[in-house]
Amino acid sequence: GNRKGSGYQIRLDAYENDVLRALNATGGLPGLDAKNEVVILKGKYDPSNPEKNVVRIPLRVYPEDALTIKPEDIVLNDGDIVHIEARDADVYY
Repeated sequence: GNRKGSGYQIRLDAYENDVLRALNATGGLPGLDAKNEVVILKGKYDPSNPEKNVVRIPLRVYPEDALTIKPEDIVLNDGDIVHIEARDADVYY
């Protein structure tokens, strides 16, 4: 099927450099065609360790689940990339 994607380069002022402000500046929270997770690639990419400096923020958490992110995880710095993957097509029988 067709997938709609977009990319933005934005500048966030000091003390306003968090994930929620970045999402707001680029159109708000993801729609129904996106996974319920925000992935942040922090700092420089390391091909020998692709999961290094990757922060995954769930957009849905059950009340009994512990929150695994820290306040510093949502703060963005120069060069950080915020990525929201497309949801795989749901098929029901």
